[in-house]
Amino acid sequence: MNANSIAAELLSLHPDSFFTDFKNNKDAISKLIVLSPYLRNQVAGRITRIKKREGQKPFSKREPRVEEPRRPRR
Repeated sequence: MNANSIAAELLSLHPDSFFTDFKNNKDAISKLIVLSPYLRNQVAGRITRIKKREGQKPFSKREPRVEEPRRPRR
């Protein structure tokens, strides 16, 4: 299993255990599952990134960018 699949499985089983903070996620992973330090850090980083993206506004609801009219070329 790779970091992405482990992160997805942990998030589906324990969604309330993780937040947008890498250190807290790393500690939570250590309590839930035994992984090598390298893989644990990768999984914690992936979960942190997913949680941060959940908190952002979706791209489709962004306000459109207003462009200023261009000056004519000489």
